[in-house]
Amino acid sequence: MKKILFGTLMLSCISLALSSSAEAASETAPSIDSQISIDFEPHLSPTPPRDPRDPTKEGSPDDLNKKTDMAGPLSLDVVPASFSFGQQKMYHAAHDYQARGNRGERQYLQVTDNRDTEIYGWKVKVKQDRPLTDQATKHVLTGAYLTLPAGTVHSTSKADDSSLSSKMVQITTDEQTIFEAAAHSKSLASKGTTTNEWEARNVSLRIPANTAQPGSYTTQLFWILSAEAAK
Repeated sequence: MKKILFGTLMLSCISLALSSSAEAASETAPSIDSQISIDFEPHLSPTPPRDPRDPTKEGSPDDLNKKTDMAGPLSLDVVPASFSFGQQKMYHAAHDYQARGNRGERQYLQVTDNRDTEIYGWKVKVKQDRPLTDQATKHVLTGAYLTLPAGTVHSTSKADDSSLSSKMVQITTDEQTIFEAAAHSKSLASKGTTTNEWEARNVSLRIPANTAQPGSYTTQLFWILSAEAAK
């Protein structure tokens, strides 16, 4: 009987000791604080070319497109390098020529917007500096125009892209909008990097009737990025 009582007393002592330890462990120790800090500055570095069909991926250099090295935070990073129609037969009737390019070869525009998330909207415009002209004879292909097709838009953002648009343009010496992110929509789809891509061989050149003469004709295009900012 004494042995049983002693065992009972020992169990009681152990139970009390565990209870005291649990109470001590449950007491809240004083909290110690640490600080987190970060300072942001404008993103002024150029953005390298991305994959025109998936701008979340890195792009590869090619002969159809060129990087601009334009500084941010709003930048036009890539534009078509050139539009070549090669050597063609001359027609006195109006005629459309197709740009050189293999199936699947893409040309594209790439815009990166790292501005404040409360600032929305930009436009890419295009124009040519003068009509197509033969430098030797000074003959001008009056009325000729280059047509760029409406492209397909891709964005690194997962937001709704209804604010992004691309349209077909017939290029003249007047500025025309080819690619834009609407300022009024306040959509985040235009943030990050966005591309507008089309198949190179879908570019065409229209020569009016009774205009062509033998020669080599050139002109230059200018791409203009403007901030159509709204808050």
